[in-house]
Amino acid sequence: MKMKRLFQLLSLMVMVAFVASCVKQEFDRPPITNIPVGDVYTIGELKALYNTSGATQFNKDASVYGVVTMDEVSGNIYKAAYIQDATGAINLRLKESGGLRVGDSVRVYLKNVILSTYNNLFQLDNVQNDSNIIILANKQFIEPEVVTISQILSGTYQAKLVKLENVQFVAGDTALTYAAADASTNRTIEDCDGKSIIVRTSNFAGFFNENLPNGKGSLIAIAGVFNSTWQLYVRTSAEVMMDSTRCGGGGGGGNDPVDEVDEDFAAAQDNTDIAFEGWTNIAEAGTRKWQGKIFSNDGYAQASGYNSNLTSMVTWLITPNVKMDQAKKLRFRTAKAYWEHGSDVPLTVLVSSNFDGVNVAAASWTPITATIAGQSDADNAWIESGDIDLTPFMTEEKLAVAFKYVGSGTQSTSMRVDNVYIGTESGGGGGGGGDAGTIDNPYTVEQAIEKQNATPYVVGWVSGYIVGSVKQGVSSVVSNDDIHWAAPFTSSTNVLIATSPTANDYAQCVIVNMVAGSDFRSQVNLLDNPGNLGKLLKATGTLRTYFGVAGLRDNLGTTADFVFEGGGGGGGGGDPIFTENFDSNLGTFTAYTVEGAQVWGWGSFDGGCTVMSGFVNPDRFPNEDWLISPAIDLSSHTASKLTVRQAANFVSSQWEFLQVMISSNYDGSSNPTTQGTWTELTVPTMPTGSNWTFVDSGDIDISAYDGQSTVYVAFRYRSTSSVASTWEVSKVEVK
Repeated sequence: MKMKRLFQLLSLMVMVAFVASCVKQEFDRPPITNIPVGDVYTIGELKALYNTSGATQFNKDASVYGVVTMDEVSGNIYKAAYIQDATGAINLRLKESGGLRVGDSVRVYLKNVILSTYNNLFQLDNVQNDSNIIILANKQFIEPEVVTISQILSGTYQAKLVKLENVQFVAGDTALTYAAADASTNRTIEDCDGKSIIVRTSNFAGFFNENLPNGKGSLIAIAGVFNSTWQLYVRTSAEVMMDSTRCGGGGGGGNDPVDEVDEDFAAAQDNTDIAFEGWTNIAEAGTRKWQGKIFSNDGYAQASGYNSNLTSMVTWLITPNVKMDQAKKLRFRTAKAYWEHGSDVPLTVLVSSNFDGVNVAAASWTPITATIAGQSDADNAWIESGDIDLTPFMTEEKLAVAFKYVGSGTQSTSMRVDNVYIGTESGGGGGGGGDAGTIDNPYTVEQAIEKQNATPYVVGWVSGYIVGSVKQGVSSVVSNDDIHWAAPFTSSTNVLIATSPTANDYAQCVIVNMVAGSDFRSQVNLLDNPGNLGKLLKATGTLRTYFGVAGLRDNLGTTADFVFEGGGGGGGGGDPIFTENFDSNLGTFTAYTVEGAQVWGWGSFDGGCTVMSGFVNPDRFPNEDWLISPAIDLSSHTASKLTVRQAANFVSSQWEFLQVMISSNYDGSSNPTTQGTWTELTVPTMPTGSNWTFVDSGDIDISAYDGQSTVYVAFRYRSTSSVASTWEVSKVEVK
């Protein structure tokens, strides 16, 4: 019996072994999905496609090949990668994070992918890691191309892997880390010729808290762009090798003291961080620094928390160290705009005798008493500090002066600094000639030319005949061809005066600046008042360079600051019957929203303007918004003309979204899309649509509405989820 059971057991084991031998040793794999190739594009061909067709979503099989040049490993970019081929490079915006590595040779399947730009950076958006990317090989590394900062700024190397040699972080940044702990941060590198570019680092980068190197050397990065600002994205700090002796150049403070400082910021670049030789410009908290600003061709430095969204903003602008071997004085002027500090003080002035030109925190700083523009002062009005005695600091070998701004996204007052002087000369105006330069005994044009850019500047009255104005678009007068000596005139910002009413040589003239929105400009400028040519003008101001030649500047523009003999106005289509300059708000215009959350607002550009945009970083929103004038009475007017001064950017050729309209039967308050008959006007001169330059429209013929008593002019703005331009209007006039 036992033998029988043993036999049965052995038989069962044999059968199990047999069955087991029939089971597959590998599990079935899911079938491999073959992703089709379709039409093959190069990256260069993709960019050409965008330039001709705009944003495109691929709806059929297509592919592009490239090698990954930047991945997400360091944390400096997120859900993104850069690829490059022999024809160019492009950004990939990924739906999921991870999966790609530098050196991966890939095919990107383009079906359902969107070819577009984001703030002017070419990109492939809506890329699914699993269904759109096929990795063909690994470790196919691309060598960076050695380029210069100037070459990057030319726009040739967008999204490419590049290497810069003989560059350094500006001295004002070398005491800092790659990024602040709470935000992506811009630092600045420069070459030995003073050319500079931003290095932008995320606070999520693994190296964000590493100290920036102090020396000169090389850097490998991706060349990116944001709107019109070129910037570099470092892959890893190991590719930043700067251990050689630094070259000279702007952007940071030097430690060798100078005899004097006399800075009028004429070399400032608009909306660009101040980077003058010997000066230090540091962001202690936040990402903003002192920037150059230009208004009516006058350069100055400005710090502002406006539209920054920063919880804290602290920035220092520090002069070069000055020798204290004799008694010296400090003076400067300040202005403020849009006070948002309440009872707090946004700007303080401090001095230090041990500032090393780099490290603000290591120096000892002493606040000094100075007259600074405050809450009760008028916006944009320059306030002179007067002479500040620095003799208490003569025991020191050197002295640096700092302008420290403290604010935030909410405490956002704009503070401005100009005409900083440290030296032995006393301030004050006039200068020589007894009572010359007074309203009763003004300087002649010849005297005004002789006294240009004196130390200190000469301030006084000048008298001369109006003989012309600088042509619109000219930034520096170098010949008589830069001047309109007869009508038609193209600029309202200035007039030329001379001893003779028939003069036509700019070297014998003084160019007089007239502030926007002032009585001075409205009554005297030749664009609006060509009949003023040849009339006698007497005005006060500072005798300093304007348009690169002899100038009279800083006139406040009130009726107390000029005398216009023989009256003003006349000619050129008659006196204006309606004018709106948008000096501080929407003025007499009314905003009407048809669609969207964005609305017409106000900005300080071009002396005051109204602004509309459907773009809220990083998104674009559908909008339709109208800005409508009050009723304009043309019942007793003939040959009526409309002129508009405007700027527009990011238009993407969609000019039909920016329309100037007119109606004679609108009721003044209803939805303009359903009430009133509106006609689009043809504007002779439009902005380029790709920058912030304000352009005068020229005369727009509205004589068809002569005799009508209730004429309305409107600006109709529209945007979509893909096109959202910015439109700025600074002046509307009917005459």
